[in-house]
Amino acid sequence: AADQTLHNFSYPNRAVRISDTIWFSQKEDPTVIQQLLVRAIAETAGILSDPEPNVLYRGAKEGVSEYSIRFYIDDYKDKDTATGDVWKSVIDHIARSNFEISFPRRYLAIHSHSRLLDDDAASAETAAVDTLSGRDAGAR
Repeated sequence: AADQTLHNFSYPNRAVRISDTIWFSQKEDPTVIQQLLVRAIAETAGILSDPEPNVLYRGAKEGVSEYSIRFYIDDYKDKDTATGDVWKSVIDHIARSNFEISFPRRYLAIHSHSRLLDDDAASAETAAVDTLSGRDAGAR
């Protein structure tokens, strides 16, 4: 135990910050999104008003705008319940708005090196690549 890090979640006060991430389309006004999310968090029972909940705009990444939602509770043991309640409120507020949650898009390109293979090995390699890419090898 002497070698482990000790976290005192009640010092200097009992306020515990919880953070999470949500994404929206890059076309949306960050200020409007921030206001919507802060309202949703603030209207959630059990969330402290001091310190105030806040939403940080983290910029455009991977095709979406990233926001960090941050709010405070007064007892660490309530972390999971508070997080669930905040997300329910956020989803409800978004459902009543003209906005939609987006998700980062990642593109994966797979390149293979040409090798001299006999006909059977070349066919097996082509079938394996087609299976991984979701293509039907017989549809060529």
